[in-house]
Amino acid sequence: NPQGVSPAAGQVSAGLTSASNSIIPNGVVLNCTFTIVAGVPDGSTPLTFVSAGLSDDQFNDLVATGTSGAVNVSSVVPATATATTPPSVTPTPTQTVTLPHITIGDASGAPGTQVTVPISLTSNGANLIIILPLRFDFNSSVLTFNSCATPLTGFNPQGVSPAAGQVSAGLTS
Repeated sequence: NPQGVSPAAGQVSAGLTSASNSIIPNGVVLNCTFTIVAGVPDGSTPLTFVSAGLSDDQFNDLVATGTSGAVNVSSVVPATATATTPPSVTPTPTQTVTLPHITIGDASGAPGTQVTVPISLTSNGANLIIILPLRFDFNSSVLTFNSCATPLTGFNPQGVSPAAGQVSAGLTS
């Protein structure tokens, strides 16, 4: 369940946990929905990875690497916005242990429409049970945050409490 979703101007802070300490699988772990502000010009606006705190099944704290995404705004996009599932990322190791990796996906839409941005995890062997907090920035003059949900079976959204321009979320089972 996404929990503690509390938005601040231009920043999303989200988390994913399980009351039963379930291992979070690789792949899409959250889908965050934004509305593209009506009247904004065509172009790309970044979704900039800031940080992700993680914990494994032995309660060791880990820090993830991350890849930023973007929302592409085009007034010629069909009314149905599209999301691109990010590919699995295998970062080039710079140490003996390869860190877990968060990938913020891309989405496209027209001004005034909603887009859903997938956020994916590549654990790189870690048995992760907590992602908290996951933080990324966005341009609040181009995007309005709506919500985050998870596609994971056994996890349900809860505790979503948005405020103007900021998101704070968690996930439990």
